[in-house]
Amino acid sequence: MTEHLAQPGAAPAQDDPVAALERAVRRIGQRFLAKDEIARLVAVSAIAGEHMVIIGPPGTAKSALVRAFARLCDARYFEYLLTRFTEPNELFGPVDMRAFREGTYERRTESMLPEAEIVFLDEIFKANSAILNSLLTLLNERRFNNGARVVEVKADHVVLDRGGMRETLALPARGKGAAAGAGHAD
Repeated sequence: MTEHLAQPGAAPAQDDPVAALERAVRRIGQRFLAKDEIARLVAVSAIAGEHMVIIGPPGTAKSALVRAFARLCDARYFEYLLTRFTEPNELFGPVDMRAFREGTYERRTESMLPEAEIVFLDEIFKANSAILNSLLTLLNERRFNNGARVVEVKADHVVLDRGGMRETLALPARGKGAAAGAGHAD
């Protein structure tokens, strides 16, 4: 991967994706205070075509950073805040009723997760088992079962936010003892 990096002082080629990502990281670093490291990690995982999990408290600009990164990369972007009530059609698209009347089960995926290049799923561990199971094939194999068809997913980079981890896992607050988390239900 280092063979693609521009030499110091040399003007990067306009079509060099690594140089474009480096510029995006610099711009994000200028826009978000003390977020250079996370911006760099988002770029590294995007270059590698790997997914990543961001752990951090709510309100620390995780989604804004990923959204800005997608915009700077001119990537199709999908973002969603997951809850235990989130349904698969909210991520993968509604059932195509016209096709359904003709006997075919298929989702309309335009502007939804399967069509995105960069995806940000907020509060991933608050999602229900239907969502988590639906995401397994997408994340591991980058495929999506759209009815009887298996479709290659465009999203090479999915960022999962595990924010609010203490609340999600019902962990006790630091220094408060085990009883602090008791009785916490989501």
